[in-house]
Amino acid sequence: FKHVFLTWLIANLLHLIVWFCWSLIGSDGEVGIVLYNEWYRMLVVLAAIVSLPCLLIVWFFLGFIISAPYTVNGRFFLWMLTVIIVIVIAAICVLQVYKIGMDGLVFALPAAVATMISITIRYKQFQNLIDSTQPYEF
Repeated sequence: FKHVFLTWLIANLLHLIVWFCWSLIGSDGEVGIVLYNEWYRMLVVLAAIVSLPCLLIVWFFLGFIISAPYTVNGRFFLWMLTVIIVIVIAAICVLQVYKIGMDGLVFALPAAVATMISITIRYKQFQNLIDSTQPYEF
């Protein structure tokens, strides 16, 4: 759980940065509008709330991924793919709850980018996690 939690924590911190940069690009450089916009604050809180069930779901799947009979890189790719699928499913659920069209799926892009950066940053820890769970052969 520690690996997933720390990756999730880094992803949430990076999510704020990615979301800010994404908003900045779309606001023609008007930083004040981005920083003090009520929508931005609401989206940050919503993202944190939505990501909590995602944390538990990917934690559940990580056990299967670690024990999968693939190479370390294969399991790492499977880990990234699983996380992206969970993010997309969570985004679709939010869109359905708030009755937003599928065009709103683009708002999951900053979360996906932040998560992929977080997972990539923690690649070495992922390798260590796999090495620590491998049975020793004599």
